[in-house]
Amino acid sequence: MEAMILSKLVFDSLQFVRNHWFAVRRWIYKEKKFREDIAVDVCNNSDAITIDMSESNPCIRIAFDIENKSEYLDIIFDRAEVSISVGYQIPGKIQIVMPHEIKKRSKHYLPCELILNPNQYGLIRRCLEQNKGIEKVNIDIDYYIKSNLYNFTHHKRLDNKGCRVINYKTC
Repeated sequence: MEAMILSKLVFDSLQFVRNHWFAVRRWIYKEKKFREDIAVDVCNNSDAITIDMSESNPCIRIAFDIENKSEYLDIIFDRAEVSISVGYQIPGKIQIVMPHEIKKRSKHYLPCELILNPNQYGLIRRCLEQNKGIEKVNIDIDYYIKSNLYNFTHHKRLDNKGCRVINYKTC
């Protein structure tokens, strides 16, 4: 009889933990801490932001470092939208739509590029001519992070990031 009662108590306790496991996990690992454990920035090398002004294939290339400092959760960098400003807001956005899985306590390198149309090319060319070059750009990134515990969107502004202009010929 006592064994039956003990078995029932253990079974009910395990059922309670199973039913409330999600809440317990959220209580242990708060969303605020999870958000702080995700870092998105431009890579620290000199080629992280490149403005290629070649006439055949003008584009802006950006390399992001996405760091998951979480000790508990793997994440999926699900999608992002990137806006760039070089003194002027460049119309058009870089769309990152392919999900990237990032394991806990790891970094992920994510390159992306915006192929410039004639209007964007002209805007950057005017900016280069007026300012005698472009050394810094501002980047706005809106991204969506998924995990098996939390999902969130975030907006981040990366100001005064160094860039390199290549294949620019002055007249």
